[in-house]
Amino acid sequence: MHSIPVPRYPVPRARYPVLRTSVPRTRTGPPSTSQLPSIEGVNKGGLNTPSAVIKDEQKGRSGTRRRRRRRRKMGDLYAWLVSFFFLIALLVLVVYQLMCLADLEFDYINPYDSSSRINKVILPEFITEGVLCFFYLITGHWFMSLLCVPYFYYNVRLYMRKQHLVDVTEIFNLLNWEKKQRLFKLAYLIFLLFLSIFWMIWCALEDSENDI
Repeated sequence: MHSIPVPRYPVPRARYPVLRTSVPRTRTGPPSTSQLPSIEGVNKGGLNTPSAVIKDEQKGRSGTRRRRRRRRKMGDLYAWLVSFFFLIALLVLVVYQLMCLADLEFDYINPYDSSSRINKVILPEFITEGVLCFFYLITGHWFMSLLCVPYFYYNVRLYMRKQHLVDVTEIFNLLNWEKKQRLFKLAYLIFLLFLSIFWMIWCALEDSENDI
């Protein structure tokens, strides 16, 4: 049997619609104000404008200054606290000498014991007062250092003249002078202690106000 040939017809191609995209024209001139983003939109988007950067720098500088000021106030507070203990030590030494002189005046101890007890604490008193004056000087408290200078000069003058120790043979004759001398020192130290307590409380209150 012979097969019947099937005629081949050309298959028509499907015509798809051509999509035409419109290409926007580019402007060569500067953009208009409507195309630029607004300052509010930039700020809302999280970008920093020059004014915001300046404000942040100012805040950082003010914070650094505040921390430095606080450290300086804390340093002043500790300095006044240390000077307070120095003055308390000087007051104890001077009061001890006055007690020895009072015991000698009322014949509770003999002149040798009284003079030996006083002479043991004279050099520690001079050294402590000199350290206190130098401490005020290095910490920048010039006024308190100047107030300590007369006391320090008087002690150095007595030491250079070899008159700082109490003589056993002359203690009865110089009893009133020795008492007046130490009473004057006591009043002077109480005045310095009052100033030290005042400035210490002032620094503490100012520091607490800055924290608030």
